[in-house]
Amino acid sequence: MKSEQTLTRRYRILVVDDHPMMRAGLAAHVCDESDLEVCGQAEGMDDALKAIVDSKPDLAIIDISLKESHGIDLVKEVKARYPDLKMLVLSAFKESLYAERALRAGAMGYLNKQETDVQILKAIRTILAGERYVSAAMTQRLVGQAIGADVARKNPIE
Repeated sequence: MKSEQTLTRRYRILVVDDHPMMRAGLAAHVCDESDLEVCGQAEGMDDALKAIVDSKPDLAIIDISLKESHGIDLVKEVKARYPDLKMLVLSAFKESLYAERALRAGAMGYLNKQETDVQILKAIRTILAGERYVSAAMTQRLVGQAIGADVARKNPIE
């Protein structure tokens, strides 16, 4: 009979950020979770693409600002090469600037680095479950755009 520990699936996470301290801090939080493990780290596009091949992650957490590249470009490249790899963009930039672009490029979620570790872990698990993740405020903004902001303002009760 297998022990409970061997029955628990550990999801493999790749952390892509140009700041070593950010990578280390995020990796430490992720590794504290029994169902998650960091399988690799990268600081730019080339490193990230190599790490994907070498470590076969379930999810990549990608910053917008990367060494010698842009996170949105990396998301597009990963989506083209590895369409099943789930991605969360975690950035210091406001959601209003990049969340929609990240989602359109192929990420399944966007979160600001100002969020708590609890929110980051929630986003990771939501995306691993196959669902999209953005903040409540961004969800409202996207819904407003989908239904037409003018309609929502003219008929606030309907």
